[in-house]
Amino acid sequence: RGYMCKPLAVLASTLDEVLLVDHDARFHIDPARLFSTKAFVNDGILLFRDRMRMQIPGKPVKDASRFLRQLVRRRLASPEFLRSVGGQYARQRLPWPWQPSAELLASPMLSGDSNHAIDSSVLLLGKSRAPQVIATLYTLHERYRHELYANLHGD
Repeated sequence: RGYMCKPLAVLASTLDEVLLVDHDARFHIDPARLFSTKAFVNDGILLFRDRMRMQIPGKPVKDASRFLRQLVRRRLASPEFLRSVGGQYARQRLPWPWQPSAELLASPMLSGDSNHAIDSSVLLLGKSRAPQVIATLYTLHERYRHELYANLHGD
């Protein structure tokens, strides 16, 4: 139950290409067309931007931007942080030394301009084409899930 359902669904699925859709999402086109978008074809992942806000009225204050900066600093400082914990994803190693991508460095969430980055109501992932994403998702869930969900709102 709760926010952990989507990451667990991705990890547990035997399907290589996974389309996660919230129950209240509505499509105005055939969602199968998402599999042929340039972003998905090139990167094996398709994400949608979320709103640009620091806080949602009526929701608990969580500084996701600060937490993301903390995660980046921890990864830059230690090859052990986010190292796979074993299981079927242990063979996926994140590169060391790690350098954040230009997209991450320019993101509103890392700069502190927003506490929101990705709208998780629709997510498309090709697991075999984004193995480091899957390995990181697995490690975050196995090692850091309580810290993660205490600091972030949503899945």
